[in-house]
Amino acid sequence: MEQSTNWIELGLQFLSLFVPAVIAVVGSFALYIKRTRRKKEALRTAIRTEIESAKKLEYIARNIKQRRVSYSSAVASSIYDGHSFELGILEDEERKPIIEYYTNAKILNDMLTTIKELELSDQNVPEEEYEDIRWQLDRVRGLRKSALIHLNSQEVPEDTEFD
Repeated sequence: MEQSTNWIELGLQFLSLFVPAVIAVVGSFALYIKRTRRKKEALRTAIRTEIESAKKLEYIARNIKQRRVSYSSAVASSIYDGHSFELGILEDEERKPIIEYYTNAKILNDMLTTIKELELSDQNVPEEEYEDIRWQLDRVRGLRKSALIHLNSQEVPEDTEFD
């Protein structure tokens, strides 16, 4: 009888250590999941807001038709640049359109900067340069719309007139 009591006591001691350990592990994991979801939503919201704010694209489209470049930068990318290392927490179907949009937006920014510098130095800008910008601008506008759709934005632009 005494030996069965030892096994019961040993079993109870094991459970008194095992159950709190399991609760701690499960609780820590649940907290990790909650923080990750919160971080994912904050990143999604910040990037969505930055993409929504790229309203200069429509203005630039009108000016390019008249062979004028008003801005040396069309799209802000500070939030994307500051958090690009965290994009892995987003879903694949969100991440790909975001990366495509910003990659092409940065190319457009570089093109606009080059044209603006040429215009300011009173150099002749070939018509092909403006055509290339129009093409890239249309691409960025389409990618912006795609990214906003994938981010469930309420500010997805209507179909605009593409050149």
